[in-house]
Amino acid sequence: MDGPSMPRRHALCCGAAALSGMFSSLLHAAESAATARPLPPSVRDLVDATFDGLDATRLWDVHAHLLGTGDAGSGCSVHPHLDSWWHPLEALRKRVILHGAGVSQRSRQVDLDYVARLALLAADFPAGAQWMLFAFDHAHDDQGRAALGRTTFHVPDAWAAHVAQRHDDRFVWVASIHPYRDDALPRLRQALGAGALAVKWLPSAMNIDLRDPRCVPFYELLAARRVPLIVHAGEEKAVPGAQRDELGNPLLVRAALRHGVRVIVAHCASLGQALDLDQRMPRERPAFDLFARLMDEREWQGHLLGDVSALFLANRDPRVGAPCSRATTGTRACCTDRTTRCRAWPRWCGSRRWCAPACSMKPTSPHWRRCATTTRCCSTSRSSAAPAGAARACRARSSTPVIRSSAPATARPVPRRDTEG
Repeated sequence: MDGPSMPRRHALCCGAAALSGMFSSLLHAAESAATARPLPPSVRDLVDATFDGLDATRLWDVHAHLLGTGDAGSGCSVHPHLDSWWHPLEALRKRVILHGAGVSQRSRQVDLDYVARLALLAADFPAGAQWMLFAFDHAHDDQGRAALGRTTFHVPDAWAAHVAQRHDDRFVWVASIHPYRDDALPRLRQALGAGALAVKWLPSAMNIDLRDPRCVPFYELLAARRVPLIVHAGEEKAVPGAQRDELGNPLLVRAALRHGVRVIVAHCASLGQALDLDQRMPRERPAFDLFARLMDEREWQGHLLGDVSALFLANRDPRVGAPCSRATTGTRACCTDRTTRCRAWPRWCGSRRWCAPACSMKPTSPHWRRCATTTRCCSTSRSSAAPAGAARACRARSSTPVIRSSAPATARPVPRRDTEG
């Protein structure tokens, strides 16, 4: 053993210990918060009011992950670095995820405890609401071989199907099959025959280029069976995997759309930057802006959708969560000018239930002056704050369906939507 390696190891150990101490209070708080407690009556009343008038059988959460270590024979696995303090950030990643999921780091049955926690959370929702649980395939190299060293975690199709079958009143399942594998099509047929309702890909972590010719037979079968493809787009922070961030570009989903596949873009590509490949000299732009461009392209109407999971996290641009933007309703942006994007939740005007959103547009736009005058809400009447046209634009809501999607339990009540998928 050479001399420099020991000081380096010592430094790593010290760093791991420091990180462990730094985050110990955070992890303890997460574990405490995850402990099952009955909701206080006032909170229970608020939750009940949120779902009042909604048909619970039409409430579907299209983005729910499974996770496990294989300790119950599930076949799940995590990268060895997540269990090694020689890689303190990766070990910390696992601890934070488990604590956030309400599973003790000392658990000897992570597989089962994770599912039990999911079932417990689902039980607080009205009967009939369901969750689509994701399997998660290994990363593969360009030759189609499983790349275990670049796989952050793995959840087999069989485990997702088993969990859904055991809790069929709450859970359905989503397959995950890498299109580069030699047996991709037989596995897809098998999964669909076993009841999978969709397929999940995370291109940057799994090393999937949506433009690769090997994806075409996969697309054709999905389109023929009318099975949606759920694709993560935008930056990925939780699952580094193959670390091919360029494959998370939202514009690449056109490859699947051209073959008639219904595509659901996870998180509406609401995080990070991506190259604008439509330009002769591509420059980076917010991934969400590229997703919004796709939503404005008429040829994808009825086939391109976005799920709203994680849109309300603090690391998202506030305009992404604007209630009348296409990101959350699947329709055109609420402001009348196409260059306009709402930047924040509107302020409600007492009992009048209308407002004018804060908007951003280029000063050269003919609507710029008007938009600049509609950044505050009225106090007594419509005419005191903004033109009636601006108020109507913000009041407008669309009935365009969002495929099997439901708002988070903590969100304000939303209008009923058609969720036919």
